[in-house]
Amino acid sequence: MKIIDLIFIRLYVTYERKNDLPLFSSVMFMGVISLTLLLFIGVFLDLLCNIKLPFTDKKDVLYVIFLIEFPFLIWLFYHFRNKDKINKIKQVFSEDKYKRIKSWHIFMIPILFILAVFIITLIFGNPLFGNALNLVIS
Repeated sequence: MKIIDLIFIRLYVTYERKNDLPLFSSVMFMGVISLTLLLFIGVFLDLLCNIKLPFTDKKDVLYVIFLIEFPFLIWLFYHFRNKDKINKIKQVFSEDKYKRIKSWHIFMIPILFILAVFIITLIFGNPLFGNALNLVIS
């Protein structure tokens, strides 16, 4: 839970400085991070367990992503909607204590997960999860 708070507050502070709807923008970017993490875990597990996924249609993939992502986004929004809670988290994860973790590190997380997925697929061939990935991309 602390890692979610740390990532959220770094995003929140960055978007707050830019006057860019900090709560909404932070929650949406957390959704991007969780989506890329889900993709990475799916490819990794597919290679380890050799699971055939039942996705034959692009809609099926989108429904599964929606069913996983939407409740997470709703939970994040309601979890961080209170200004007092955000201020407490800002104090706990102040930039003085966590100065080694920069905002750009957080923004690089989805890119690193996507790179890892492509590197894994290049090294180990086209995993079965790649079929679902191809449906989403095309």
